[in-house]
Amino acid sequence: MTNTAQYKGYVGSIEIDLDAGYLHGKILHVQDLVTFTTPDVAGLNKAFQEAVDDYLELCKTVGKSPDRPFSGTFQVRMSSDQHRALCMEASARGLTLNELSVEKLTMAPSGPMSPQVVIKTLNVNVQSSNAPEIIQPPADAPRPLLKRVH
Repeated sequence: MTNTAQYKGYVGSIEIDLDAGYLHGKILHVQDLVTFTTPDVAGLNKAFQEAVDDYLELCKTVGKSPDRPFSGTFQVRMSSDQHRALCMEASARGLTLNELSVEKLTMAPSGPMSPQVVIKTLNVNVQSSNAPEIIQPPADAPRPLLKRVH
């Protein structure tokens, strides 16, 4: 059983307070605190939807942009070698770094949205304009592994 509700792109938590005899929750993944309560399960979805609608109306009234649960952007920290390898693969495939990253984060050998994502290191021959030798990563170089945490 899931303990969340969804409405207009917002997710609300659902908690039970047995001592007080009511259900309560809050809108998740936003900086503003928006809560709702109801005495019964039948009113739970309505209370959550009213909380979202009231929040959006209040923001409009005071001239504030409402927090959105997810903007669609986030930062990923990785080593400079991993960053370079991804950029080089993206360039070689005619993709942007964002396009390649989304592909890698949402696809894996087992299919879409696998809980584990593998980013492979490219074996790329690089020749410096200042040096005649070809620099290659060691054959036994470890391949980085990126795990998605839910």
